Amino acid sequence: MADKGTSNKINVVTGTATRRSRSRWYAGYFLLAVVNIVTIATGMLMNHQLVRQYEKSNELNRYWSEHLTDYAKLEAMLSNANAPGNDIFESRDAPREIARLDESLGLLYGELAGMRERHDSSPFTAHTDDWSGLMDKIEGLAGRMGDQTKDLLILFAAGDLAEAGGKMARMDRTHAEIVLIVNRLEEEAQQLQRNALDEQVLLASQMRNIQYFIGSLIALLVLGVAAYGYRLSRQMNRNDEERAGQLAALEISEQRFRELAEGSIQGIVVHRDGTPLFVNDAWARIHGFEDSAHTRTLESIVNLTVPDDRDSVRDIQYALQYGIGTSRQYEYRATRRDGKTIWLECQERVVVWQGSPALQSTVIDATERKQAEESLRDAMLQADQAINARTRFFAAASHDLRQPLHAISLYLPLLLKRMEKTENREMLGAIQNSCNAMRSLLDSLLDISRLDAGVIEPENSPIPLLEIFDQLGMEFAPQAAAKGLELRVVSADYWVRSDPALLERILRNLLTNAIRYTSKGKILLGARRAGSTVRIEVWDSGIGIESETLEHIFEEFYQADNPERDRNRGLGLGLAIIERLATLLEHKLGVRSWPGRGSVFDITLPVTDEPASADARMRQTPPETGSLQGRLAVLVDDDPIVLEGTEAMLEDWGCKVVSTSSGNEAVAAIFATDRIPDFILADLRLRGTETGLDAIAALHQSLDRPIPAIIVTGDTDPDRIREASASGYIILHKPVEPVRLQKAIQKLIQVIQPEIIES
Repeated sequence: MADKGTSNKINVVTGTATRRSRSRWYAGYFLLAVVNIVTIATGMLMNHQLVRQYEKSNELNRYWSEHLTDYAKLEAMLSNANAPGNDIFESRDAPREIARLDESLGLLYGELAGMRERHDSSPFTAHTDDWSGLMDKIEGLAGRMGDQTKDLLILFAAGDLAEAGGKMARMDRTHAEIVLIVNRLEEEAQQLQRNALDEQVLLASQMRNIQYFIGSLIALLVLGVAAYGYRLSRQMNRNDEERAGQLAALEISEQRFRELAEGSIQGIVVHRDGTPLFVNDAWARIHGFEDSAHTRTLESIVNLTVPDDRDSVRDIQYALQYGIGTSRQYEYRATRRDGKTIWLECQERVVVWQGSPALQSTVIDATERKQAEESLRDAMLQADQAINARTRFFAAASHDLRQPLHAISLYLPLLLKRMEKTENREMLGAIQNSCNAMRSLLDSLLDISRLDAGVIEPENSPIPLLEIFDQLGMEFAPQAAAKGLELRVVSADYWVRSDPALLERILRNLLTNAIRYTSKGKILLGARRAGSTVRIEVWDSGIGIESETLEHIFEEFYQADNPERDRNRGLGLGLAIIERLATLLEHKLGVRSWPGRGSVFDITLPVTDEPASADARMRQTPPETGSLQGRLAVLVDDDPIVLEGTEAMLEDWGCKVVSTSSGNEAVAAIFATDRIPDFILADLRLRGTETGLDAIAALHQSLDRPIPAIIVTGDTDPDRIREASASGYIILHKPVEPVRLQKAIQKLIQVIQPEIIES
């Protein structure tokens, strides 16, 4: 592979050198062309702008010429308006002169209005800032002059020649004042017209200069291109000589590549657009040909690709051909000459073959590996199916076992109470111990199911280790003593933050495990503070754990040193539950062990100085038993034995009981009592598709109010556990200890008072 890579590198380098030389000269020509185009475009743009300015200057010159014409016309009209006042003394025809005056004033006002309109519509600004003001003044003075002329003509007609002469003098002064204003405007317009003519001369000169500059620059560019072309021709001659040498080296390189490829155990094909240019014997044999000579009739290697994979293979090859990357590695299926489908692992790369770009495909047969991967996936799928089947089996078996055990748990306390002084009490005690052991095994399965369902949510709060240690000491001291062990609990006056119920579950499992695997010696429960944490430790002097099995002890159903699966040692779920609860609480769990000497398990918790709240302690104190006296309970359970046992226990606690097997029966029975029930106790599974949740909902709807309720279930199926937990009711899992059931009911109804149904 290394030699093959070197030969390909030579091919790529020689081709690249030629392309780089060509690219350099092409870039030079392109640069000259760009400069030429930019120069011409710039000159044309500048010339265009000068022409526009020249045209604008011409237009401005015409504009001021028109203004001068208007001013001359305005002067003539003013003279015409002034003439009747002077001519009256010769014509002595007042009516005719008044008519001349009105006609002249009309023409004058029309001309003033026309000048204003032309000024407002012109793109050029006025030649004086007060043009409009001066025009207003002219119009006002013209009006005054007209009035003075009319007064003169009237006085003349009346024969008052002296007064008429005074009016004529004032009229002439007004006329002279108007003429002065018009002359001022004429002078300013003439000056602006002269400025426009000067600007035209300057622009014409600039246009000639720019044309001279552009012509000179183009001449220089032509000379530069000619010189560059001469240099380029010499360089191209040198390039031709170098290319001849490169082609010779390329032929040598391709020959070396052929020699190396022919001896390779990997299949190698060089192709262009699927057409094979070179094929080695290994590639031919992989595809079912005797040797490479038999592949000469092959029109395209793509035809050997399985149709479903052809598009993806073409996409990869097209991407490489068009410069998107230099190599790609992928897998695809191909059809051998004998019709067998094989998997190929391909390394595709760009090379130069006979002076032109091509693709080199290096393939190995990956069929056996893909078959092994497929077998592994099938095995994993079968393992997952087996695990799911095991889970369903345990869920079903757990439910079926819990139902009769739950009934036994209900009847046993009643039997013990009634047979308190008989010789059969010891036998009943043995039965109760067996039930407790069975309950412990089923509770372990339930814990695993609840953890799988994700319905356990920690409720962390400050808790005193001293109270928990005292409680565990009293609980486990008799069990340790029964095996001849000494249980020592070291007082730990620390407050920690954790979930009290889950922490107790972890410590109970650790102590149970320690007692189970210790035949003599001591068990120690203690705690040590380390900075902001407390490490609780459980020591035992039991059999210990071998180092190679330590990593397996937290697996489900794993038991060290129990090949016979002794039932007294449980199911092997205790440590698995501990490990998952510790992870849920984010508490660090550790273990050390010395085979033949014992083990120590520890769990680390955060320390807190905050004391437990008062109501938290109140919740830990069970209410008085008498609080159930006279309470009305609705039972819903389709198992007659469980229904009868639960009814007997509740009546023994002083409750009044309405026993039913469905939601409809419960609704009918409760209306017959004319009383609102204090609580509902319902099994989750009823007949058919009905559930205890349905029965509770039916009672709530019929009574038009919520009733406190407890759901009892033997299900360990994660989906059913999630469904029950989402209801918000208290959930008790079968078999339920009578004490637990009593405490749950007391907690539920401790603030509820009996009510009567309103009729």
